[in-house]
Amino acid sequence: HEEPPLMASADADVPKLGGAVAARLRQSGRAVIGAVGPQAAYRSIKAVVTATEYLREDEGTPRNQSLAMRLSERPVPQKLDDGGGFRRTVMTLEVEPHKVPDAQGPVARDIIVGAQTNAG
Repeated sequence: HEEPPLMASADADVPKLGGAVAARLRQSGRAVIGAVGPQAAYRSIKAVVTATEYLREDEGTPRNQSLAMRLSERPVPQKLDDGGGFRRTVMTLEVEPHKVPDAQGPVARDIIVGAQTNAG
């Protein structure tokens, strides 16, 4: 049976969520995180980075293993107490181990940040 997704909130404890992601990956080889809103999505991504660090501490974990994320979103209608409604977007992050080819020497990584980026 498939486990329900881990749910992230805007004030999620990143190390704790990262530990839960790592535990799911050890158990079943994949983890799914649901997030509503930009802060929750941001904390989810930070938790995946934390989970990567936790898994690297495990004995026997290949050095070239990273975690890959597949991101999807779906609108979910919400009902308000006054009878009105609106749509919220639920982001889903599917996380799985991924082997990165061994590189010769240090690897340069590009980080692109927009001028209007507000990651929190």
